[in-house]
Amino acid sequence: MVGPGFAIDCAGNELIVDTEAQLCLAGLGGRQYIVARYVEICEAPAVPTTGLPAFSRVRESAYLEISHLNPAAGHRGMGCGTPGCGQAHAVSIAVLTKKGDNWRLASSLRPVKRTGR
Repeated sequence: MVGPGFAIDCAGNELIVDTEAQLCLAGLGGRQYIVARYVEICEAPAVPTTGLPAFSRVRESAYLEISHLNPAAGHRGMGCGTPGCGQAHAVSIAVLTKKGDNWRLASSLRPVKRTGR
């Protein structure tokens, strides 16, 4: 289960997970990454005048998936206090490692460093 939360990708897109999501780990092993990716979902189809599909609204959302690839591998400019690379791409929100029959969870997000008080 992935609970509600918030992240920002390198392009500044807000990745909002507003409800719990269940991801399936069946058949997987080793190290896996829970990643969130910015998506735009076309909604409210409009009556097309040109014959091409048209939509009157776009909803911004986050797509969650499990990946065996770390989206931060070899990436510069990720982490708290960095401007990011400017590109919209998947962001790792957690790392899972299978030990025997059990999964261990370690957050891949670093805490925000506070300055001042």
